[in-house]
Amino acid sequence: MTAPMSVAEQTEGVAARAAVPLADRAPALQEAVTAVSWRAEIDPAADAADRIAAGLAAPAIEITRTRKGREVTEDVRPVVRFLNMCDDTVVEMELNTQPRSAKPSEILAAFGGLNERRAVRTHQWIERDGARLEPLDADMRIVGLATEQGGFAAESAATPRRPRVHEVYA
Repeated sequence: MTAPMSVAEQTEGVAARAAVPLADRAPALQEAVTAVSWRAEIDPAADAADRIAAGLAAPAIEITRTRKGREVTEDVRPVVRFLNMCDDTVVEMELNTQPRSAKPSEILAAFGGLNERRAVRTHQWIERDGARLEPLDADMRIVGLATEQGGFAAESAATPRRPRVHEVYA
């Protein structure tokens, strides 16, 4: 029997880029995220751009998935906010997560049988009151403010919260 992996072994190659305390009663990330941006590499296909254009123009794109042991047919067209061909083998897409979501590989396969080689999530978005926020900005609890000397000052009630706001796609 092999020994369980340590946390250091499990996270090798992973670096935390930021951490913030969350506001009291902040919703779970799974519930709050409304869209996810992806960059995917696909197998070369001479007509990939045409397949994507046809998929985007289609009123519905059905796929069959297995849910709870049963095969279910679902329309995934409403999941796709945008899908853009960057070059012959790279696409960018933004997919809704609510009320249903889909994996990039499922979307690409549904758009004329395109085959995903690799997909990287580039953003998660939380949308509130017309603002588009990244998760660390959406429910952050300010516990102090950086000072010019490199220390922290206590937050005051007059301190405005200034999350990064991103444009919402129409």
